[in-house]
Amino acid sequence: MAHMSVSKKRTNRHLQEMMLIFDFTAEDLVENRDGFMTERQSAKMQRAGVTSIVAIWGVALFIGIPLVGMFFGMIYPPLSDANVGFFIHLLLWAVMVGLPLAFAGFAGWATYKHFTTRKHNVVSSLEGTVKTHISRVRRDEFYDMTIRGEQFHLTADMYTLIRSGQAYRVYYVPSNKHIASMEPVTNE
Repeated sequence: MAHMSVSKKRTNRHLQEMMLIFDFTAEDLVENRDGFMTERQSAKMQRAGVTSIVAIWGVALFIGIPLVGMFFGMIYPPLSDANVGFFIHLLLWAVMVGLPLAFAGFAGWATYKHFTTRKHNVVSSLEGTVKTHISRVRRDEFYDMTIRGEQFHLTADMYTLIRSGQAYRVYYVPSNKHIASMEPVTNE
């Protein structure tokens, strides 16, 4: 068969575009089909994860340090009990200590998720018809796709490339639903 069908050529061109936009290679796709990430994909995820973790810890510290400082400033020296009742002290204590602890807990959870995902390097797959949608919050747009009930976040370029109503196979990291690679499914 020296000549390739028009449908097959379109599928190959669409896959090449997906490789560019989703940033994966033919070797990545082969490894993902076997249920694993390549070293290249693991390194890319690790860089993205470290950036997120640094941002989360930065926010936790940026909010937590001033709040804890304000808390200790309230207690030493204490405000006059005539002006501020016990309930107000308790409420302020809960907010000023509880909020930083909650942020630190979230940062710890994100750190744990990052390192357990990187450690295992496993991908799952889903196959089915994709439905794309846009959510708007004020002036921001958020792009998503759903396949067999699972939702994945997309960039604007990814959203533009995906054909809603077409069948795809998605290879993704189960813990954070990061798309490792994706390919159109054909009936040929």
